[in-house]
Amino acid sequence: MSYRRPLLPILGFLFLMPAMLSALTWVKVAKDPEMGWRLLVDGEEISVHGVVWSFTPIGENYSYSLWNQPKEFIQRMIDTDAALMKEMGVNAIRVFTDVPPEWIEYLYRRYGIYTVVNDMFGRYGLMVDGRWHG
Repeated sequence: MSYRRPLLPILGFLFLMPAMLSALTWVKVAKDPEMGWRLLVDGEEISVHGVVWSFTPIGENYSYSLWNQPKEFIQRMIDTDAALMKEMGVNAIRVFTDVPPEWIEYLYRRYGIYTVVNDMFGRYGLMVDGRWHG
């Protein structure tokens, strides 16, 4: 018994592939002998104007998670803060918790703000080859 794959899904994928590839963002760090290091996004030089961002309501502490709240609340809080950041000229944020991918994409598509997720790895130092560096 032989099995034949349906051709339609394969053709659909091949048809959509150029659009998917064109949506990719290419990031490169380049060194200019005269100007120093440059950050290029899709071949265009950008200057990073970033802040550390976290949403914690007054009266809460480090254990509060915006991402455990209802979707409408999350969007309202992001819209409030991101609009202010955009007005300040911010184009990148650094966060210390795992932000769900949908909100990273939302911040970029709606406000043009890139997200750097820092998992706090080695924040107090770390062991390298059996020796503590901190």
